[in-house]
Amino acid sequence: MVPKVDNIYTPFAVCVAIQNHSVFDHAGKKFKLFPHCVESLADLRTTFPAMELVVIDGNSTDWPMNQWLARTADRLKHQVINVGPGPFNKGGYLNHAIDAIEQPILLILEADMLVAPELIRVGLNTIIAQDGAFFPHYQRYSPHKWFWGIGTGNVMLSKKVFLAAGGWPEIPKHCDTRFQFEVNKVARIYKQRIHGLIHMWHPQREAQSDGN
Repeated sequence: MVPKVDNIYTPFAVCVAIQNHSVFDHAGKKFKLFPHCVESLADLRTTFPAMELVVIDGNSTDWPMNQWLARTADRLKHQVINVGPGPFNKGGYLNHAIDAIEQPILLILEADMLVAPELIRVGLNTIIAQDGAFFPHYQRYSPHKWFWGIGTGNVMLSKKVFLAAGGWPEIPKHCDTRFQFEVNKVARIYKQRIHGLIHMWHPQREAQSDGN
């Protein structure tokens, strides 16, 4: 059991590595994935005033960040770190940006997630009380039912633990699972089902398996 703490002023950065994941057209509908993710974070701005959004972008062209991000983020503090063209590499993006992130705590988040306060509270409790790493299970909808996802792509941990684990693996497959394996060598891992983290359904994700 992780002791509960109440420190909403703890600074942390929500880090999203992305390339062309803002909007999908499917069956005549637009799936605005990352914009909805940003909206959910902006709603938390007053609850967690020391939160910053850090977008590590690989020259997205589906809906360039400068056309919508500032408006959608509203007054949520945010920055965009451009890593240039080339194939998407989550580990490469995160490792490239880590030195520019000033906050001592990181929430590494997939771009197709919705976030509610419970996720942040449990994550901060885990890190402040235990200096552990929190890999939340999330709720997922797949068009006819809800179920729990156990992918390892979302994690809240200290920057110190991120670096001690050697950064995010820059490998083409299973980089998320490999990162959790490396973190487990240097910190205690906590896993929990969280109603404050929801995966947004979209057709591309249905063709992939959990855990990268």
